[in-house]
Amino acid sequence: MAVSTLQDFNLDIDQIIFDAFERIGGPPITGEEAQSARRTLNLILSDWQNRGILLWTTELTVTTLVTTTGTYELSSNIVDVLQTVIRTSTGSNQTDLEINRIPIEEYQQIPNKSTKGRPVQYSVHRQRDNVSLYVWPKPNATNYTARLWVARRFFNFENSTDTPDVPYRFLPCLITGLAYHMGMKRPGVSIDRVGILKGQYDQELNNALEEDRQRSDLELKPRLGYI
Repeated sequence: MAVSTLQDFNLDIDQIIFDAFERIGGPPITGEEAQSARRTLNLILSDWQNRGILLWTTELTVTTLVTTTGTYELSSNIVDVLQTVIRTSTGSNQTDLEINRIPIEEYQQIPNKSTKGRPVQYSVHRQRDNVSLYVWPKPNATNYTARLWVARRFFNFENSTDTPDVPYRFLPCLITGLAYHMGMKRPGVSIDRVGILKGQYDQELNNALEEDRQRSDLELKPRLGYI
């Protein structure tokens, strides 16, 4: 028996919806339910992003800092800034310097925002349609760039043949999550069945998060004490 050489398994939106309704049970899916399921898939991903789950949407973006300018408007697809360093100079002579994030309320209380120097603090203002970056002090030179690790918005579920903006390891919990949410909406689905779907969703989401967590080498050292 031959083993497949393919490693590209994925599901499109229609397949995800079909699988979810198989788990719910009942009559065939209607067109209205299919539209509702697409909306619900987008809401599930939005909920995951609110929980800080979408690690795969983290990207590096670079913003050139302009002398005496302290405010920078970021791309509209950016949800938040997770970490920032200031890079000085260019070419082979580069240094990345730590810059600390402060709450927007603390930034607003800085008495002299026109102070110039190497930026040592930044703040992020998350607005409805965009994200603003504030650095302090304002740059006093032209050789500073801000290297931002940002979380971008996920790609929407639109067409029936689109594949989801999630790694394959999150497909099981995406399907059970959709089954749970649509089960709450579908007439005739018992409360017990909805409870079972929720339990499956919680377990499979936890499994995916555990597999997706950041890992580091584990080194065990004896605890030494004084005698």
